[in-house]
Amino acid sequence: VDVTLQTPESIEIMMEEVAQAISALLESENGSKLALVDVPLPVTGGTELDDWPGGVLQQYSVLQPMLKVSMKALNFSTTAINARDYLSKDDAVGIWGDKGITFVSFCTPEEIPILKERISWSGSSERVIIVNNKFFLDPLSKDESKKFLANAQIAYKLEQLNMRGPNALPCRGLLFRKFPGSFKAARRLDGGGYVVLAEYQELPDRATLETLFMEDSAERDKNLSLQQRMMRMIPQLPA
Repeated sequence: VDVTLQTPESIEIMMEEVAQAISALLESENGSKLALVDVPLPVTGGTELDDWPGGVLQQYSVLQPMLKVSMKALNFSTTAINARDYLSKDDAVGIWGDKGITFVSFCTPEEIPILKERISWSGSSERVIIVNNKFFLDPLSKDESKKFLANAQIAYKLEQLNMRGPNALPCRGLLFRKFPGSFKAARRLDGGGYVVLAEYQELPDRATLETLFMEDSAERDKNLSLQQRMMRMIPQLPA
């Protein structure tokens, strides 16, 4: 019997789940000082050619009120929640801190030295939470980013997946993790809802997910009619 993945019913619920994951991380005996959060941003003000014509500054304008929900759930002070501090204003690398937690948005490799320093002097109970990082911007930044993230824990991840089955048949899915739970790879069914295909204790790489979806599609989609296959090929809005 297929196990369904219950996704957050709203952005507010998703951001409350982020706070719950961070709380669990704070209580964990072996929690890392560095944690990652990756959440989808609702497209606001997009065009037919570009979802984010205003770039990362436009993304910040969407993420900042979302983070307020998480900070409120974590009992941040009003002053901390409404702070407008940056490590880099041009790159929208915002920073908010209270209750032993520091949120940082849209980090690039340029901020790694600053974050290393902050983590090294922070108390043992403090956590730096990087939200929607921009570390892997180019091949030259990958090695430094990978070394920095080597000991980071993924507190929360809700990533949309666009995968392929046999004959390039589109398959939409999600990769979900809420600390301390496992990583769940789920596929969106044509009739709606998500079914869990596999669970992993560690973050699965792209090749693993491609194989998973290919094998699932080969079995699950083998009896689709030509019309059903054509309908699957038509681009759809995210849901």
